[in-house]
Amino acid sequence: MRIAISSILWPAEVSLTEIAETAAEIGYEGLEGARDFMGNVAGLRGLLGDQGLAMAAGYFAANWFDADYRAPELAGLRRSAEFYADVGAETVILASAGSPRRFATAGFHPDHRADGLTDYQWGYFCESLNLAADICLDEFGLPVAFKQHAGSYVEIASEVENLMTGTNPDTVLLAADTGHLFYAGIDPIDFFERNIDRIGYVHFRDVDTDVFDEGMAEEVGLRDFVEAEGFTEIGAGFMDFEAIVECLHGGGYEGWVTLTQDYSSRDAAVAAGNSLEYAESLLTGRG
Repeated sequence: MRIAISSILWPAEVSLTEIAETAAEIGYEGLEGARDFMGNVAGLRGLLGDQGLAMAAGYFAANWFDADYRAPELAGLRRSAEFYADVGAETVILASAGSPRRFATAGFHPDHRADGLTDYQWGYFCESLNLAADICLDEFGLPVAFKQHAGSYVEIASEVENLMTGTNPDTVLLAADTGHLFYAGIDPIDFFERNIDRIGYVHFRDVDTDVFDEGMAEEVGLRDFVEAEGFTEIGAGFMDFEAIVECLHGGGYEGWVTLTQDYSSRDAAVAAGNSLEYAESLLTGRG
């Protein structure tokens, strides 16, 4: 397994050039997120080559369940997939576009959400994802992995199950994110154990359970939780990464493990370094 860092840790005004230089100096092997280089194939290939980094994955979120959106969504996907293939990405992460209402109430209703998709919308959603996976594989040689995300229309366990049963398990893999699984009331260890054969990409994201419990009690939204540093450096929170790594090894997973933290009050380089040190100790058996 190789370790990448998500560029989301750095403030929006920080260029990808600075992020890549920092990530390489710290010791990361890969990067997730194109930022200001999106569409600039030559520039990003040069940056990655200069820093000795790989592009672990690209990301594409869309409103997959509405017939009126399918044509522009798939056109946008083709453009993004072509770009990511040209810069050497190994996976395209697909996700559902979020909803302001669901972002504000993420985590509050882990057993049932009344504002979910209808059966018809689920059918269209899954059909769209199957088409998207075929486009990425057939036209660009890129596998796809779908990411369950708090605040989106694939958040809680029943929604993830709808996605899994309605899509082709050979082409629509899973991008499993430990933090977002936990936030939605899904046990990350159980999820990895049950679905290891379908997991095609991994995000390590840690959680401060004190901040989480306070946020649920006060009914704060996901964005407020992030700003309160509810997602911590890897190894500084609640997550049992040892059990998850054991599952990954046992299942023969050999893909990317991307470390991600949405916000840190520390300097981003310090947070990224601390997370890498902890992750390396687990993945190499030194922990």
